[in-house]
Amino acid sequence: YVSDARLPSFPSLRTNDSVLTAISPWTWEVTPAGTLVASFDTRDTAAALKHAGEQGLRTYALIHNMALDAKGRGNFNSTLAHQLLANPTARKRLVYNILQVLKDWRMSGVHVDFEMVQPSDRHHLNAFMQELHEILHPAGFEITMALPSKTRELPNDSWSGAFDYAVLSRYTDQMMLMTYDEHWSGGSPGPVASIAWVEDVIRYALSTGVPRHKIILGIAGYGYDWPAHGKGRAVTYQGALNIANQYKVPVLWDSKAKVPHIRYGDGRQIWFENRQSLSYKLELVNRYQLGGISVWRLGQEDPGCWAVIRDMLG
Repeated sequence: YVSDARLPSFPSLRTNDSVLTAISPWTWEVTPAGTLVASFDTRDTAAALKHAGEQGLRTYALIHNMALDAKGRGNFNSTLAHQLLANPTARKRLVYNILQVLKDWRMSGVHVDFEMVQPSDRHHLNAFMQELHEILHPAGFEITMALPSKTRELPNDSWSGAFDYAVLSRYTDQMMLMTYDEHWSGGSPGPVASIAWVEDVIRYALSTGVPRHKIILGIAGYGYDWPAHGKGRAVTYQGALNIANQYKVPVLWDSKAKVPHIRYGDGRQIWFENRQSLSYKLELVNRYQLGGISVWRLGQEDPGCWAVIRDMLG
């Protein structure tokens, strides 16, 4: 759940609350010292939490290491993560600050979204999650975590090397595998999440010993629009359809990847997700008996996906 006046999450929350079981509002940024900085619209988030509470949904505070760069752009910061995680005093301070905000905001638990963590900080990340578990669990709070998707162990990989699935599963109630950005804006055009790749990620996670019920499959509500050459840009489901209508081109279907795509203009390509591509991913959730799905993010998705979720996941 994101507070964004241009693309709000609240309308989707209100419309689909009967299908949802929990929301995780984008809320606090960590500092190197272990303090928390509010990075959200408190009024909008409070309204979302109130609505979620009235509907019986669980709520998780999203804690992240995204910081603004010199140009004012938000990016996940590996230096920030290192300065925090490598400092036992800062880690302890952060654990107790998280505990306090969960009490103050009456939330169900925390969702840890640390990204671009350096591989050399792997043991520090493990230690932090253990420390968080030892304090939050006895207090009755749940711990969930976003993890980069991988299909094999790459200990030196700058994106996924810091994340030890087996160890982290001991200290989390749910592990949200970010099964999207197989192709991303800075790379070549292609599926955001092809069905074979998603299944490979699931198989790898299970091979490490992660319990099936803890695995939550990440679902993209967005896509990317790539030029013939150069970097792509994020596009919502509706944005993709608007471009198809504007250029009077059809939405194509990749029968191997099981995803839609659009070709238009001077060699441009859009690869995105819709209700049909979602249905194939939900088949994997059921086949492998996983804990469920998470969606990034409310407000970007195909509105028709909610009926599919209701029908297939019950």
